[in-house]
Amino acid sequence: MFDELFLQAAIFSTIAIGGVAVSAWWLYVSPMRKASSMHGAERPEIAASPRVSLALVVLLGLVAFQLVSGALWDAGMHIQTGQIPAGADFLWPPHLLLYSGFLISFLVALIAAGSIAGRGWRAGLRDPRAWVRANPYVGAVALSAAYGLASIPGDAIWHQLFGPDLTAWSPPHVLLVATMTAQSVCALGLLMQLRVAPAKNALKNFGALILLGLSLNLMYIVGVLEWELQNINAMNTIVAGRPIWFYPLVGGALALFTFALAKRVVPWRWAATGAALAFFAIRLLITFALGLTNNIMPAIPLMFVLGAVLLDALPFEKISSARARDVALALLFALGYYALAFPALTARENIFARFAPLDFALAFVWLVITSLILLPITRAAGARLVPVKN
Repeated sequence: MFDELFLQAAIFSTIAIGGVAVSAWWLYVSPMRKASSMHGAERPEIAASPRVSLALVVLLGLVAFQLVSGALWDAGMHIQTGQIPAGADFLWPPHLLLYSGFLISFLVALIAAGSIAGRGWRAGLRDPRAWVRANPYVGAVALSAAYGLASIPGDAIWHQLFGPDLTAWSPPHVLLVATMTAQSVCALGLLMQLRVAPAKNALKNFGALILLGLSLNLMYIVGVLEWELQNINAMNTIVAGRPIWFYPLVGGALALFTFALAKRVVPWRWAATGAALAFFAIRLLITFALGLTNNIMPAIPLMFVLGAVLLDALPFEKISSARARDVALALLFALGYYALAFPALTARENIFARFAPLDFALAFVWLVITSLILLPITRAAGARLVPVKN
């Protein structure tokens, strides 16, 4: 039974991942004939129209909210019903909400791609790669949504295979959340590329903060949700077996990445703080809805607002050296984050009561080290997402 299930799961996952990987290589990397390549004025002719781009951004934002809601609901129902093994949850309401989110994003991307294909065809370009390379975010949304749909059978089999040992950190879940987050980041890229009237720049930047808050919520589903669930039952052993300082480290690293990206993308002094507040507003809204419907509510994540405020308030731009600036950013964010996180950890009456001074030291040091790795990545990502000044 194990061998058969493992083979089926491996086949489904390989097909899903391999199909998307090969498609991505062909669309984005494979060599094109010069006659099919984009040169000069050809690129604007097949770029998505502002109306199509804006519609795609709005719909992807709504889908991201739907996916976060479905994932938190799904986690709570696992705890309430105990239906973790054997795929008994495959077609229950939270999963249908998640699967419909993948389907909606895929259909939306296909409609947008169809609009782009029509523009490319009229421009005399017959190679789909030219259309996608002129609109990379639209293509990436379609590919990520396609993976979400294609991974559903394999995910169900992995549930049967792993049974009660299933964890949010399992490969299928990590890949699914990665694709969901990729969709939000693509929506952010589309939004920041829109040229709007100066009077509408504030609305555009506000939308970017909402998308960043949604992206962090999506990443937190895999990153830290298992520590924030009550009565984890079968998953308690898995969570307790991890180093205790992983929780604040993972949560802090994901938050730092999001806030540093916000400061690169949104030209507001308080961009990092705005992204932090957007995260908590979204999380609180969904948590409140879960409580009203008698579902399990996860604990509120560790507070990182002070760390975000320090990123915004202090004049890091006056530090001329990029390396020294990164060190200052990493240290100050860690201090602000742990000033609120450490008291919260020691106050919880569960596995966090075992925090020792060494755990606090390891959490702090590793967050600084991880931040120094992530900050250059956020600069590169920000430059990619904002090719022109707002």
